[in-house]
Amino acid sequence: MAVNLTQGAIPRICSHNVSDYRGFKPVLQVFACESHKLFLSDGSHYTRGILAKNLEKSFTSRILHKGCFVKLIQYVVEEDQNFM
Repeated sequence: MAVNLTQGAIPRICSHNVSDYRGFKPVLQVFACESHKLFLSDGSHYTRGILAKNLEKSFTSRILHKGCFVKLIQYVVEEDQNFM
């Protein structure tokens, strides 16, 4: 099954312009994850992210893992990314 990543999604999400990503549901690939911390890629760019508490079970049950694809339905963009 071919999966089309949403090219340019990371810069668009990180623009901090709410009107630019309101209703935007990009498909990204997880290229690294540890506990609730993720690295996501749109094929050209990457960003770090943190899973919401209610989704941490997805990681521990191996539903969410390195190499899998995710569609972001709801997300919050914060400028401070010093979470590691």
